[in-house]
Amino acid sequence: MNKEQICETLSARIENENLKLPKQIDFGISDSVLYLKIEGSAVRDNMQTDGSAFEGWSICIKSYFPEIKNVELNWDLPLYSSNTQVRQRQEKHYNRFLLRVIFFSRHYNWFIIHKSKKDTIRLFSEDHPNLLINYPTNKGAEEVSGKGKINKGEAKLERLVMDKLRKSVSVTDHQLPVGLFDGEVKSKRTCTPRGASQIDLWQIDKDVLRIFELKDETNNKVGIISELMFYANVMNEVNKGRIKYPQSIETATDYRNIQYLYRSVKEEKINRIEAVFLVYTLHPLIEYNLDIILDIINDGMAADAISFKKILVTDIISI
Repeated sequence: MNKEQICETLSARIENENLKLPKQIDFGISDSVLYLKIEGSAVRDNMQTDGSAFEGWSICIKSYFPEIKNVELNWDLPLYSSNTQVRQRQEKHYNRFLLRVIFFSRHYNWFIIHKSKKDTIRLFSEDHPNLLINYPTNKGAEEVSGKGKINKGEAKLERLVMDKLRKSVSVTDHQLPVGLFDGEVKSKRTCTPRGASQIDLWQIDKDVLRIFELKDETNNKVGIISELMFYANVMNEVNKGRIKYPQSIETATDYRNIQYLYRSVKEEKINRIEAVFLVYTLHPLIEYNLDIILDIINDGMAADAISFKKILVTDIISI
């Protein structure tokens, strides 16, 4: 079954003639295997873009075809811009892509990395043995009087939802950084995107670290699966001590409850991570088959440490 036939089958299943598969990914199903091949331009893109979100597409398509037993991923190596700043940004996105591939293959035994990319993954792992994660160094622009864009778009919604969530769980905050660095948290040692790479909302509820990927009513891309899975996997690595906070956090100012989180990790008080799709609606492929998709996501080898669920934004803001 080729890409066009897959799309036609999915369109008929969800009764949506407007369904499109990303042009940057070639799909095929043969002998119980779903094959994905991603263009080099897409593996250097943001993970939430359609062409880069291989986790989301793999799980969605697998959920509609019971005959699929394995998913095999291949990709073209990226070409980078001649502009230094653009190139550096593209390299960081590609690093994150490779890390996502590692996480995905580690957690799902039905996921296969194409043999031509085994060395690429091995060399990446060898080149990045000591990853550190950054932490907040300010209150967040929207909390500083007269600054930020608190009255606009998702920033306004994020603040509203955070205030509602705090009514039930006091240790609730926003914009938790998940930028990764090699050996020391300095700009020149940046491994993956930083700055805007932050978990929208998070809370510590007894022994649970709960993280939220928040989308407003206009945003329902398949990439939400890739985003939330990456954030959950990073925080699981932090909780297990395989990715660490730098030593400087010991004396850092307690912005956005970071010291509470750090102490909880250090003292091994977090037993599991709950990852939440906090949305108005999901992409039609996800929404139509949500129960099966959640079953697939939650049936990985990290199931005892990470679980995924959906919560409606409207259920939160009505509290």
